Amino acid sequence: MRYAKDRYLALLGIAPDVHDDNHYENAKAKTITQPEISRYYNQHRNEFKRVTQASGRHVLVKDQVLADRIYNELTAGLDFNQAIKKYSQSDDKNAATPGAIDWVYNTPSVSWRDSLFLILPLKQINRPIKAPAADEWEIIMVDKRIEEFQGADSEGVRYQVARILAHQKIAQEFYALKKRLHTETPIQVNPALMR
Repeated sequence: MRYAKDRYLALLGIAPDVHDDNHYENAKAKTITQPEISRYYNQHRNEFKRVTQASGRHVLVKDQVLADRIYNELTAGLDFNQAIKKYSQSDDKNAATPGAIDWVYNTPSVSWRDSLFLILPLKQINRPIKAPAADEWEIIMVDKRIEEFQGADSEGVRYQVARILAHQKIAQEFYALKKRLHTETPIQVNPALMR
């Protein structure tokens, strides 16, 4: 019986280990209306923020050992600007604001390094990160960030909320079916098993 239940939950797309792409859930998501999406969006608006631009500073070095040492000094109290002036191997270490990275915009063409300013925590010394295609390590401090709310009618919100609501509806349907089956199905216990 448990096997049948697990298979049914997987079919519905509400089993805990099911893959993201589920035909039943996809079909259910297509039935979610824009008013339903707007209601959910209005109740959970803070979940739909998008970073549009950010700026900050960085220390660039050529090896991990040095990057780790600088990080340890920073967490022990070394000023970030002093670390940039003392250690950074980037030309921008001598800028008016040492290591300054001016506004980075959230566009499809944003570089790998610049994208870090959009996703790393604000006002925090972040662990050293190695550039994927180079022998460089960076320690980044995000100083400023501008966020905006995604529109309730944007494709990103529509897709995400439709899947959330579809999942909720499928779960409700399942529990209603389970309750109905429990109510309508006569259960008899074999007295021999009661010993």
